[in-house]
Amino acid sequence: MASKIFLKESELISVIKNIVEQAKLEYDELDYMAAFVQIYMDWIRKNTPEKFWSYPFGFLIKKYSKPFLIDMTGADYRNMDDYNDYEISKWDIDRIVKTIVSRGGYKLPTLYSEEKFTEKYSRILPEIIEQLELPEYASVRFVEDDPKFVKVFVDVPFATMLLSPNAKHINTHNLERKIHDFVKNYLGLEIGNPAHGELKLDVKEPKLVGLESWVKDVLNKVIKKEIRSFPESRDLKSIRFEPNTNGAEMKFVFKNYPSYQSRSALRDKVKSYFSKLGFPDNKIRIEI
Repeated sequence: MASKIFLKESELISVIKNIVEQAKLEYDELDYMAAFVQIYMDWIRKNTPEKFWSYPFGFLIKKYSKPFLIDMTGADYRNMDDYNDYEISKWDIDRIVKTIVSRGGYKLPTLYSEEKFTEKYSRILPEIIEQLELPEYASVRFVEDDPKFVKVFVDVPFATMLLSPNAKHINTHNLERKIHDFVKNYLGLEIGNPAHGELKLDVKEPKLVGLESWVKDVLNKVIKKEIRSFPESRDLKSIRFEPNTNGAEMKFVFKNYPSYQSRSALRDKVKSYFSKLGFPDNKIRIEI
């Protein structure tokens, strides 16, 4: 049933380009369903007597699933010799269509555009960033490796943030909502599936820049060492540290179950020490 197709070099390049483009797009379930019905019925018309063409689709699935898959997907899908009675189900459709597309056997319809959002609206990006009302130390990067697939990164220099009196929590969900609203309301673009001509824009979790080196060189070598030198820390077993986008939490774990008064004394001593280091009040919250 399989046939050979000979292509010119320019045609081959075009086919490869289409395959690469479609491989990075993700379609909706209905898109794959519509494509599958078209592919399957085209195959039926090429490989079965005309009387079958008007038969119920379910009957054709039961009768021709195996030869269809062997012909259209080959060894890429599964070893059909182990599935003599194999029948395509709705759960298989997206994988089957993706396999056929990857082999160049079908091109999914698309509204995808190669025009990059970050290039077209490069002058607007600073205005979008300003709308986010982030702290002055935070920076935002729009990255678009593939057209219409935009990732937004927020960088927070950890050491600078700890010393800032204006630090505030950065909520990824709120940032994404603000950017989406701006893009839709002011630029007139739809957020969604690039295959449908829409823009996919995701805001990633903020990155605490310099955190690892700060923990290694400042927290472990200086701060923890100083805290353990306090007389009030005689019952201190361990110090746990959890950073976030507007500060950190420090939890003291004790041995011998000291009184609340003793634990409070250590907390107050550490707060005073943090103040001398230049940290605003409660920038590093202490749990005892």
